Amino acid sequence: MALSFAKRQNMQAAHHYILLASKIRPIAKYSYVNAVFYLQQKKYKEALFCLKAASNMGAGSAQNRMDILNAEGVCHMQLGDNEEALKLFREVVNAPGLTSR
Repeated sequence: MALSFAKRQNMQAAHHYILLASKIRPIAKYSYVNAVFYLQQKKYKEALFCLKAASNMGAGSAQNRMDILNAEGVCHMQLGDNEEALKLFREVVNAPGLTSR
C-alpha cells in the first residue's frame, strides 16, 4: 500500500503504511524504502536516520549494503558534508565483486 500511495504523491500515507509494516515486522527493507521516500521529498536528515536504522538491522546482501551506503552518500552530499559523502561513495565504488554500480 505504501508504494501505491507514494506513486500518487501521498507521502504522509506512504510513510504511515511503511511504519505500520515496520512495527509488524521490523526489517531493513522497510527502513530503506522509507528513506527512499524521504529522499524523494528532499528530507535528507530523515532519510539518513532511516538508512542508519536499515544498516543497523542488517542490510542482507552485499548489493543491499551498497545501496544503503550510496543513499547515505547522497544525503551527506545534499547536506553539504562532502567529505563523508566521498568516503561513502568510495566504499561503494571500491567494493569487490559487485557489478551493478
